[in-house]
Amino acid sequence: MPTPYAKRLEGDERRQLAARARRLYESGYTIKQVGKEISRSFGCARQLLGEADTQLRRQGVRGWKPNH
Repeated sequence: MPTPYAKRLEGDERRQLAARARRLYESGYTIKQVGKEISRSFGCARQLLGEADTQLRRQGVRGWKPNH
C-alpha cells in the first residue's frame, strides 16, 4: 500500500502553517518536533521556517534565544 501524502500547501494556508511553525520553533521546539506537530516532514518544516524568515539555531544549541 502506498504511503499517503499530505495535501499540497498553497496560499494563505501555507503562510498560516509557516507562521505556526515559526511560533513553535521560537518557543523551543526542534525542527523535527515542529514537523511532527504540524504533521509534515522535517524537510517541509524546515522549508516553511525559511519561508517565515525564521532565524535557525545552530545544531546542538539548547536554550538559545534570538538577540532582539
